[in-house]
Amino acid sequence: MQQFNTWLQTAQPNEKIEYYEGYIGKDRFIGSNKKEINNVADLFLRAYENKLVVLFQKRVSYGDTQKDPVFKYIAQKI
Repeated sequence: MQQFNTWLQTAQPNEKIEYYEGYIGKDRFIGSNKKEINNVADLFLRAYENKLVVLFQKRVSYGDTQKDPVFKYIAQKI
């Protein structure tokens, strides 16, 4: 969590950081490290709401009935 706070304070405009890889919509509610995932996701959501970053995702793999899709979640400093 501290590394993401530091990045928000020190990153130059247009710098990017990958803050999560997986399926955040599900992982935020299910799993052993959901508290950490929620904290990081909430941090970047607040930064987005305060117009500090732009958030986007990049698909790594498609899901099916046996597995979830995987995305890279990325923030870009404004």
